[in-house]
This record gives sequence, C-alpha cells and structure tokens, in this order.
Amino acid sequence: MAVLAGRAYQHVFFRPPYTEIFWDEGLMKPFIDLFGLNWDVFLSGGFVTVFQYVVGSILVAGLLLLFFPKHLIARFRFLLLLCGIILSFVALSLFKGNFYRVGQLFEYSAQVGCVFLLYHWLRPSEVVHKRFVWSVRLLTVLTFLCHGLYALGYYPVPYTFSMMVWETFPFLSESATKQFLFFFGLMDVIAIVLILLPRWSKLYKAALWYCILWGTITAFARVVGTYYSGMPLQSLHENLYEVIYRLPHAILPLYLLLYSVEKEKAS
Repeated sequence: MAVLAGRAYQHVFFRPPYTEIFWDEGLMKPFIDLFGLNWDVFLSGGFVTVFQYVVGSILVAGLLLLFFPKHLIARFRFLLLLCGIILSFVALSLFKGNFYRVGQLFEYSAQVGCVFLLYHWLRPSEVVHKRFVWSVRLLTVLTFLCHGLYALGYYPVPYTFSMMVWETFPFLSESATKQFLFFFGLMDVIAIVLILLPRWSKLYKAALWYCILWGTITAFARVVGTYYSGMPLQSLHENLYEVIYRLPHAILPLYLLLYSVEKEKAS
C-alpha cells in the first residue's frame, strides 16, 4: 500500500522519470516512425503527460483496491500486476537516467517486488509460505546491498545522500559525512550476509532490526533533510511521497522478524 500511495501521489502532482526513455530520440524514434509521426510533433504532443496520468490512474485504482475485502482484491488482482509493471518501468527509467548502473536498478527491489508478492499471494492456488519468505528475504538483501554500494563509494556517492546527512547532522564536516556513509554502507553489507544465514538466530534478528531502523531513518531523511519551517506544508507536499514509497525498505525486514518470532513460538 505504501509504495502505491507514494508513487500515485508522485504521478498526480509531479513528473515521474519517464522522460529518460521517451525523450531519448535514439531509443524512441524507430517506434515513432512506425506510426508515421515526426519526432518534433511527438515531443510537442504531450504524450509523456498523457502517459503519466493514465498510468497514475492505474496506480490510484490499485491503491483503492486494497481497501476492499480480500475476495474482491483477489478478483481484481490484475490491477496489482499492472501496478507492478508500472513500478518496474519507473525503476528502468531511473536505471537509464543513472548511467545504467545495476545497483540503481536493484535498489528498487523492495518497492517493486512487494507489489508482485502481493499479486502472487492473492492467487487462487496456495502459495508455499517458505518460498514467499525467501522472496521477501531476497528483496531485502538486494535493496540494502545496492543501497550500501552507493554509501561505500562503489558507485559515486549521490549528492542527495551527503545533503541529507548534512541537513540532519549539520555539525558533521565533509570528511565526517563520507565516513558516516561508509560506516553504514559497511553495516548494510554485514546485515545482508546475516540475513542470508537465518540459522544464526540472534545475529539474524539483530540484522533485521538494523534494516528496520535504518530503512525507516533513510526513508524519513527525505523529509527531515529537506524540511523548511517557513513553508511546512509545501515541504511536506514536495517530499513526503518519497518517504512513503520507501517504507517497504523497513516493512519487509519487519515481516521477516515477525515471521521468525512466530516460527520460534510455534516450535
């Protein structure tokens, strides 16, 4: 629900990154030529805006569907499949816009994957719970691994990372900010190794707690690091949706933690 709410809000009020694909003449012109259109006519025709609101409407419909009883959600679960495809396209657009860095693509694993997980969970056939849990674990691992690669400097550290740290902890110097990010990037890597070893129960739970807390902090940093007290509502309007669609970064490890606790009680 969180990722659909955040992305739907983005589609309604802001421009998603579709221009990374649709405004690439080398990529799109062959398709435009198939319809006998001129490239300049295509650019000025408002296709991207129309596309944005059409797929945004699908995301809103998928979000509203989740408020209905489970049997109705299951009947119209194809909407969730469409939403998952849209979120995948958003991730691909960001992937292209960030120089085809694989880490950028898989950083959205939790956001995209949770919708597909819900779709498969609603299928009439019984889903094997162990496979479902491993899917959640894999999505968590991919998300934190790729997030950690940026913090460690494997890819150039995004300016937004440094800016959020400076705004949240203004007493840190530039070198201290880099060390701060490197430390938590290293913690991300350690955490994902432990998440892949659930038999080490205490360390496994500690890693999940880390992911829950750090996933929550990094999500809300989008508001804390950009909040302007002089225009509070405008600040929230422009940045809160980024917090909302990142909540799966904390929700998925929370699910794993609760499942682990219930499993121990049952045994």
